[in-house]
Amino acid sequence: MQLKTIQQATEILTDVLLRGMSYRAAGARQGVGKSTAERQAKVLVRLVARECGIKGVQDTDISSLALLRNAREEVLKAVKAFDPSCVSTRVRLIKEEDLPAAIRSVRSQSENANRDAALLLLLIATGAKPLEIARLKVCDYIDSEGRPRDPDGQQAEASKGGKRQIPFASQRLQDAMDSYLVERVRRGLGVSGHSCFRGLAPDSSLFLTQDGRPFAVKARGPNDPRPICPVVVAICRRILARAGLQGTTTHALRRQLAQRLITRGASKQRVGELLGISNTRSVGRLLRGRVPTTEELLGDTA
Repeated sequence: MQLKTIQQATEILTDVLLRGMSYRAAGARQGVGKSTAERQAKVLVRLVARECGIKGVQDTDISSLALLRNAREEVLKAVKAFDPSCVSTRVRLIKEEDLPAAIRSVRSQSENANRDAALLLLLIATGAKPLEIARLKVCDYIDSEGRPRDPDGQQAEASKGGKRQIPFASQRLQDAMDSYLVERVRRGLGVSGHSCFRGLAPDSSLFLTQDGRPFAVKARGPNDPRPICPVVVAICRRILARAGLQGTTTHALRRQLAQRLITRGASKQRVGELLGISNTRSVGRLLRGRVPTTEELLGDTA
């Protein structure tokens, strides 16, 4: 975050936590919309928590306004003491030559190695969001014959139904997914007893907890019905840290992928279709970020 943005986010956070204002009202005071105000405030809290720690606040608490308000004194105290000049502004993004080592690092530190390796590649190759990941089903990846779904066919379905279909086009991603599904069958997690869909229940969640349960999706807070899956959010953050990408977010990976798609000749409309973004203005905002290096642009996505 730039210094100006940090100052603005601090004002928004103070209005929301201390004065009880909504994100919409606090954002209006700064000349920004509700979603921008909320995003800036939560990015600031997450940055402060990562760099300095906030007493009594867990990673999963940051998405809940009610929980942040309960801890308002500690949050605002930590934000006030935060020194932005001590934080590196460069977010490390993955390079092709670093990917094998990153996968090995994740595997060596994970209690669910096949799943987490597949998740890392999914984040990099598709720009998937945590909530999208939590909602994926086995049938979103493979058809009844057990074959990975055709990415172009998925996009055609998405254009008709209005719902983004995650494109599993990367061969490396498919290999990692297949290893995870083989493990699932071996452990009897979400199996159907039939040969179709590789023996897995087609409507079972594609990714499961270590003990075979789907990830729970819940409302962000008592007065905020928007869905969130805090467990997947925490898992993704942990996977990126284990891959040597401390400080990198799933949003930063989406931006990296969008920039790479543009460089490879995709239109903004096509980028929006692939990333599940409904309008080109939102794509433009996603693309406004740091300029990636030539090495990053020319490397493979996964």
